[in-house]
Amino acid sequence: MEKFTLTYEAIVLDDDQVNIKVYPAIPEISKYICSYKTISTTQDLLSFVADLIVEMTPLLFADFQGMDNVPIELRNQFEL
Repeated sequence: MEKFTLTYEAIVLDDDQVNIKVYPAIPEISKYICSYKTISTTQDLLSFVADLIVEMTPLLFADFQGMDNVPIELRNQFEL
């Protein structure tokens, strides 16, 4: 079994807001699920991202496990 982990992308917008996308670190499943969050400043970005990943990992894992469009064999390969 592989561990379900998240990674992120951050895009700084013109008004210094930051769009953050968290998604599975495993390329094979990263196309199926992700979550977005916009924050108002780049200050403490890494700390915010770390907290967001901790918060979203079990939520996205549960969503991923319940997805009917993902083969059950693929879903069963991952654990928290």
